[in-house]
Amino acid sequence: MKMRSSLKKSRTAFFLPLFAALCTSMPSADLHAQSALLGPASNAEFQTQLEPELLAKARSPETSPYEFMLLCKRLQVYGTPLAAAAAASQLADPAKSHSARMTLEIIPCPEAAAELRSAASKVQDPILLAGIFNSLGMRRDAQSIPLLLPYLKHENAPLASAAAFALARIGEAEYADAMTDYVQRMKNAAYPQLKDALDLNLMYGENLRKNGKTADAERIFLNVEASAPRDFYRYAASIQLLLNRDPKTASRMTEWLTGTDELKAAAALRAAYFLKGKETAAVLHSAFPKVDAQRQAAILDAVGVQQDPGSQEILIQAIGSEVPEVAAAAMRAIQGFTDAVVLEDLFQTAAKAESEELRAGAIHVLSLLPPSANLEILKKLENCDQNEAETAAELCGIRKISTARPMLRPMAQNGSTKALLALGAVAELEDLQIFFAGLQAQDAEYADAAEKSLAAACALIPDKMGVLEALVQEIGSRKGQPDHRLTVCRMLNILTGPEVLAYLRQAALDAGDLELQDCATNVLGRTLDPEAAPILLEAAQTPNHPYGKRALRGYLRIIRQFSMAKWARMSMLEKALACPLCGESEREIVRIIQKQYQLDPQNTLTEEQKTLSTLEIVSAVYGIDEPGKNLDVTLKMRDFLRKTESLVFSLPDRWNDHFTDPAPGTHKFMKLVLRYADGTEKTLSIREGNTIRIPAK
Repeated sequence: MKMRSSLKKSRTAFFLPLFAALCTSMPSADLHAQSALLGPASNAEFQTQLEPELLAKARSPETSPYEFMLLCKRLQVYGTPLAAAAAASQLADPAKSHSARMTLEIIPCPEAAAELRSAASKVQDPILLAGIFNSLGMRRDAQSIPLLLPYLKHENAPLASAAAFALARIGEAEYADAMTDYVQRMKNAAYPQLKDALDLNLMYGENLRKNGKTADAERIFLNVEASAPRDFYRYAASIQLLLNRDPKTASRMTEWLTGTDELKAAAALRAAYFLKGKETAAVLHSAFPKVDAQRQAAILDAVGVQQDPGSQEILIQAIGSEVPEVAAAAMRAIQGFTDAVVLEDLFQTAAKAESEELRAGAIHVLSLLPPSANLEILKKLENCDQNEAETAAELCGIRKISTARPMLRPMAQNGSTKALLALGAVAELEDLQIFFAGLQAQDAEYADAAEKSLAAACALIPDKMGVLEALVQEIGSRKGQPDHRLTVCRMLNILTGPEVLAYLRQAALDAGDLELQDCATNVLGRTLDPEAAPILLEAAQTPNHPYGKRALRGYLRIIRQFSMAKWARMSMLEKALACPLCGESEREIVRIIQKQYQLDPQNTLTEEQKTLSTLEIVSAVYGIDEPGKNLDVTLKMRDFLRKTESLVFSLPDRWNDHFTDPAPGTHKFMKLVLRYADGTEKTLSIREGNTIRIPAK
């Protein structure tokens, strides 16, 4: 605004002499002496001992701007009428006027405002006069209104702007017409002047509203809206109209939210962030189904700010929206005020919902509540109402409330599917027996839940060897129940690892248990562990193996689906072709793999590739030779070797990124034990990060 740029000039006029005084005329001793004037003293001491000296110095033309500024600090503290008069004596001095005005703005006595009004009739410099008007505005001095009003029509734009600023700050209704006329006159001026007038009228309307004069405030905002040449002021005026909180607010907000004017809709949404309450929430709720998806998402964001518990139903329903933006906005809204939502209301919505969509939405909202809600959810498990107890059980599983186990176990054993699923999310080793028993249930839904829970438990229980032992024991004890054994056996693929493969190999080759061979080869054929390939090939090569063909197909699946070097695929394909069970259908699969990976149809290997194909990594240990400061990385190195095309290779990225760091801050090595085709072994020691060079022999 021009007013502010003009005031900036006056500040420059003040500070330049001030800095000059600091640099040239003020020795450090004088600075300390003047600063001492700022120390604490009572008004009585000031009036009897210091006042005459301070007032004389303040009035003296010999006092430098810097000295005057320090004196003003002291005068502000005591704030007597004489102090106000002393400060006002320098209002006409360009170098001291700023300090004087700041002092008169702060001094609380009415004489300070009177001094400003008196100076306004005497000061001729328009820049200093504009500053005085500003100070009158900062004091909200209503007695200066007759003095200021004529200046709204003054030809000097900064003076008119300063008068408008003061009147806007005072915020009385008696000159509302004059302020609207000020805007109308500025419509024909340059845009910066109109912008200044619009800004000041917005301030004026806001102060009118704060002073309880809402009807006059509405008139000012409507005038700004009608006079604004740019959307920003229409937007700001529209927001202010709603913030006015008059009887028209709700109807206006509803009309703008559902109307075609995007600017007014944006203003209504913004105003909703400030107008918190049930009335605003109700307006948002009613507008939501009447607008398009983009505006629905914006309305939901505003609903979240309201933090009104009555909004939970619309938010829960919106979470299930097919429009991603709407569902995401509902999620944001819920997360923004979950602490304010009553758990009981949400819980009852979930337990008694008539539609699955509403129930799922409520459950999802409850899953987002802070950990402090866990205790209340646990209490619901003991509820005699079955729907509420099962809803609580489901939440215990989603939120992984491990302390719920003792209550979930009897519920699960008594046929509660939701409790059984929840138990799977927090299970301990002993709970596997509940899931094993559940697999035998006549109720298909319950049996399916038992299988899901068993899979979840196998993945989550940290004691993997304990899980493996329980699975093996269950498989062994269920002879004559092939479906049950197969289901349990499939869980081995969740565990993976050398111990699992060792058991599956034994089971696949156990000629005395046909059911077990069926289960083991079925699981091996679906494995995600490429280390199972030799076991499958061994089963396929075993004479009269009842599932040899299946094993060979599983072996070919690994060749086709897993990442490996060309030599590894060709070597494995050669072994598959040499298997007695390899018929025409298997040979067709081989040809498809060769074409897919552009392999040599003859599977011809170079000498280096032959070495790689027969090489075995017996063990690989990474770290230093101290207990607890090294890692077994055998499986990872076997995987790297299977993917490399050369005996000389580097691991991608840093070694610690692949293996973790077993000995931070020290140089680590990998001890690699290799076995060649003739049975000889070699041990390599490779420094961390170096290229791995495997001897051809």
